[in-house]
Amino acid sequence: MVDATVHHLRAFFGLNRRYALAEYFQNKLVDTIHFMDILNLKDSVEKDTFFRKLPNLAEQLPRQIVLKKLLPMLASALEFGSAAAPALTALLKMASWLSAEDFSAKVLPTIVKLFASNDRAIRVGLLQHIDQYGESLSAQIVDEQVYTHVATGFSDTSAFLRELTLKSMLILAPKVFVSQFHFSLVAIS
Repeated sequence: MVDATVHHLRAFFGLNRRYALAEYFQNKLVDTIHFMDILNLKDSVEKDTFFRKLPNLAEQLPRQIVLKKLLPMLASALEFGSAAAPALTALLKMASWLSAEDFSAKVLPTIVKLFASNDRAIRVGLLQHIDQYGESLSAQIVDEQVYTHVATGFSDTSAFLRELTLKSMLILAPKVFVSQFHFSLVAIS
């Protein structure tokens, strides 16, 4: 019985290897989805290279597959830390193809969670692209979940991050309740 199972497994994996080597399955879409499937096994250099190419590559792939398969995989990878900071640019590029309702439902929760990240590269990416999603943030979300994390940028050691934090206030300040805004300004001074 065990020998039969082993034989079936060997036949299955051998068949899969032959399919994987078939020219039909070697295209950008299959390669991209396969890379995302095994993202945790890739090193940081491979991830960085892949995510830098992904925004341009996504334009060449079928839009519906990008939005229904690749976008959720990318959002999940960012949310759980297996994707590098350049993945944020790809996420926002793909998200620009969504309706406002779908953007709020599928992408905005991931972006809000990323504000709590301690990764400076993620924080820089969020602040650099805030003009792309800032209008989608409600006053309640900004006040309760986003502003406190952004405000830490005022006291960051990186001058660039402090500058981006200040620029982001053009979009975020109108959505922050006066009491919280005043409290954080007092804490900074």
